[in-house]
Amino acid sequence: YFFSKLTRGIPNGIFAMPKVKSEVEIIKFIPRYDERIWGGRALKEKFDRILPIGVRIGESRELYDMRDGSSAVDGGEFEGMTLRDLLRHNSAEIMGCDWDASKPFPVIVKILDCQQILSLQVHPDKLSAERFGGKEKNEAWYFINCALKAHYYAGIKTKTPKSEIISKLSNADFDNIVASHDSHAGDFCFIRAGIVHALGAGNMVLEIQENSPSTYRIFDWDRVDLKGNKRELHLKEALESINATLSDQPAPLRENDEPSRTLLEHPSFKITRVRLEKGETVSFCSGQKPRILSLIRGCISSGSTRLKALQTVLIPYAANATFTAQTPATFLLTEDFCK
Repeated sequence: YFFSKLTRGIPNGIFAMPKVKSEVEIIKFIPRYDERIWGGRALKEKFDRILPIGVRIGESRELYDMRDGSSAVDGGEFEGMTLRDLLRHNSAEIMGCDWDASKPFPVIVKILDCQQILSLQVHPDKLSAERFGGKEKNEAWYFINCALKAHYYAGIKTKTPKSEIISKLSNADFDNIVASHDSHAGDFCFIRAGIVHALGAGNMVLEIQENSPSTYRIFDWDRVDLKGNKRELHLKEALESINATLSDQPAPLRENDEPSRTLLEHPSFKITRVRLEKGETVSFCSGQKPRILSLIRGCISSGSTRLKALQTVLIPYAANATFTAQTPATFLLTEDFCK
């Protein structure tokens, strides 16, 4: 891809345009809203989303392909199809010629509205996932909005025997073990598999994760759901999954003034934060790779497609697209997930 009016951060080989079988449009999807006991109404109050009435929405699935459903296409040439349909019938155009059409889309993009603290939890790495019948999960957080004094927990901060970690965490002795980080809009944190973590109240986060449902809860603050039931904990699985090596703990990134900044390069995916001034453009050539564009703020357009803050689109392998900033804009670009 390349930026007009920008001269920094342009990758080698950017103008290569291999021939492809056909050309397709960028694809928008209909968000799916999920109720969570820690959720709220900020997506309606701050971003004018139309939410189910009287429901605390914790997660908006912007792009997903899971056992319990798959993103529905919103308009365009693929109207009426789901992301699963696209991969089954148009995998070469969407993902590239080498993609196995039977595989689910490898990335999930969500918006999290955290009005209460989330459970203290951990995701498994490959070894522990295989032992417990799960799937490895790495995820990344980009902080969209943060209340005054908002924070989150990520990583072990003191050397603690692994045999003692669970007993201390499950008795809410987490402040002595888990690192607390202040959160601000524009912050970024990569939660590698095995890292103990919890998002605190007052955070709205764009979460980009591997397509895996595997989450092991360690502590849930003794709260109950609307039926008076506590959520299940997974202490045995969590103990096996926790990475307590201090050198492996996350190092959060604060926002800076670079127009383009690589936030993460990992085998699961690469994430770049891009900032455009009004009138600047960014272009993507077909025949390279599929990409996901998540607009954080501002307004951008490509042809008849107009995106506003917090919308996510899929830029297929066979798509040529140029986005123009109608206002100053910031977006995240997720790529290199076709492994």
